[in-house]
Amino acid sequence: MELSCLQMRLRRGVNSLPDDLLKQIFELAVENNNRIYSETNIPVHGNVYCHDYHYGVLDMTYPEVDISHVNQRFRRIALASTRMWSHVSTLMNNAWIRLRLRRSGSRGLIVRIVNTDWPSSNVKKLGQFFKRVVPHAHRWQHFTLVARLRDDDLDCLRENLANLVLPSLESLQFYCEEVDNAAEIDFCQNWKMDKLCRYLVFDPTISPGTRSWS
Repeated sequence: MELSCLQMRLRRGVNSLPDDLLKQIFELAVENNNRIYSETNIPVHGNVYCHDYHYGVLDMTYPEVDISHVNQRFRRIALASTRMWSHVSTLMNNAWIRLRLRRSGSRGLIVRIVNTDWPSSNVKKLGQFFKRVVPHAHRWQHFTLVARLRDDDLDCLRENLANLVLPSLESLQFYCEEVDNAAEIDFCQNWKMDKLCRYLVFDPTISPGTRSWS
């Protein structure tokens, strides 16, 4: 009985909140789950760090999906927020990426390339991902690469990402483990990034001083 009363009070409290405030709460919940910066590591998904991808401990969840399935009001608010759907990653399937690109409208995108298949090749998955997201390169706002790169992965990156024009890109992050030749990570050296203000490298063998940024 006491629990039921508490649930009723909580429901009334939520129902009394205006749509704009609920939208802000939802967006903060999604961003907290998908934060891109950390003082000590790259929390590529909530409290799960980049090395966790390589050891199979990651179970991806998306609060925006949970929120949009609570009730009709929550769904309407969630679908009206382009901000909640602005993250795309190689961890997502093609249908999910297409849906997020559509729901995010013209908002800037958070783009993540995450290699979970080591030691197998990522080329097919990467190619499909780039086919979806490169046409939206003008919207890329944050780009993160978390991977153990093979030679064929690097070739795929060079083939699909050379000479991009990225007028909205503000941050660029790399976390690359066990790279055979760090100097070969050159796929982004000719990117046009007028708004770039944050460049982070999480591998001591890769020096930003060796890159020529536009």
